[in-house]
Parts: sequence; C-alpha cells; structure tokens
Amino acid sequence: DLQFSVSLRQMPLSTVFIEKLPKILGILSQFILPELRKKGAQRLSLGLTICGDKKMRSLNKNYRSIDKTTDVLSFPIFDNLRLCEEELFGPVELGDIIVSWPKVVAQAKEFHISLEQEFVHLIVHGYLHLLGYDHEISRNEEAIMEKYEQKLINKIYKEFRWSKK
Repeated sequence: DLQFSVSLRQMPLSTVFIEKLPKILGILSQFILPELRKKGAQRLSLGLTICGDKKMRSLNKNYRSIDKTTDVLSFPIFDNLRLCEEELFGPVELGDIIVSWPKVVAQAKEFHISLEQEFVHLIVHGYLHLLGYDHEISRNEEAIMEKYEQKLINKIYKEFRWSKK
C-alpha cells in the first residue's frame, strides 16, 4: 500500500482521475514494497503537491540553486532507499513530490498526451527520485532510471487502457 496526502480541492484534475490515484500509487508501491517488507516496512507514504511556476521556481532556486521553474521536484527522506540496509518499521515516509501544473499542461500538449498521462509521468519520475534513482549522476544511472520509469508507466497505461501516442 502507498498512502498519500494531497489537497483534493486544489487538484485541477477530474474526479474520475482522482479516484484512479490510489490504484496508480498501488502500482508504484509494488515496485519496491516487497523488498522493503523484508526490512520491516508495512506500507509507504508520500506527500504530493501541485503548484504553479512561481512556487516551483522558488523551490528550485532555494533547494537546487537553479533560478528557473521545472516540472517536478522530489524531496526524499532517505538518501537512497533502494540501497537502504537499516531496519524499517511500520509505515515508511518516502518524502514529497511537487508537480508544476503549468508544466503538466505545456508538456502534455508538447508530447500529444492527456493531462492525466503527463501528470502520471511526472509522479513516476518523482517517485523514482524518492527511492534514490538519479538520472543526473551518470549515463548508466540515467539508463536505469529511464528503464524503470518506462516499466512503471507501461503498467499504469495498461491498467487504465491508455494509449501511447
């Protein structure tokens, strides 16, 4: 199980999509939860926030020293949960994923996909960062992250019968 906290009042997505979020997050949790259960984790938890470009630019500047907006930021609790050797107890807090709604809209248009598909892509990308994957470390790490990103997106697309355009 992957529990999440999000303000539904501020979500600019349809209620039909919001009802799909728990299933989407369930698919994500199965990516690592079986391994973490061996270490004592019972379930995973994360925060999910949607914001505008002004807030995203501010966060990117304050935490990454990059003075421009971006599509998604992740703030992991663990340095690298996939390599974690410590015992875990009960619910494991992964951290927070922040998504820029204006970027979702622009990128969905650019890639000729739905808003929901682009939003899912950014959640998957942010989720992998919460686990410790980082495409900026090396080309090898980038390839690994891209492979898992595609695998998770494909599972979600298959579950909801979304087409790849």
